[in-house]
Amino acid sequence: MTSDEPVRLELYVRSLLAEQARSQQDEVIERLNALKDDGAIDEFQVVIWGRQAPASPAQARTDAGVFVLNRVAVFSEWAAANGLSVDEHFEHRSVESSIVNESYQAVRFPVMTLAEYHGQDLAFVAPATEQDATHTVRERLAHIEREDQQAAGTDEFERLSSAYSEPPRQLTLAGRDGPHVTGV
Repeated sequence: MTSDEPVRLELYVRSLLAEQARSQQDEVIERLNALKDDGAIDEFQVVIWGRQAPASPAQARTDAGVFVLNRVAVFSEWAAANGLSVDEHFEHRSVESSIVNESYQAVRFPVMTLAEYHGQDLAFVAPATEQDATHTVRERLAHIEREDQQAAGTDEFERLSSAYSEPPRQLTLAGRDGPHVTGV
């Protein structure tokens, strides 16, 4: 990296997906490996989260659930500061629980979410929507690839200071020479 601040990417992936969505995730992870190998980023982490989580910290009841809700709130705050929105990608819905026979509000996660950090500051989140255009995970990776080839990084979005938070370590898997993978 040419920057004084380390560039770290976090890829949040939804678990238990159909083959097509899983192959999209695998393709993105391969691109992240290539970016790291080329020196375009300093590190990346893959965080596996479920399909959804309760919409409030009180209902989340676990450190992993609270962490996930915190990330969604931080992503939303970054987007708002940049005239973007992530809300339509994190769908709020009512869920009926047959186990406890009650309903609750939940946040459903996108298939993939990318968070880009420069040092401790959140510099970008995808997917994010700007009016009628959506910034996708793949588009952001292409942008980083182009920046690396040009060897000149530009900050086009406002950063959210000190937004980084280490994911809980309950389910940590280390891939063979691959990314650090954490399940939440």
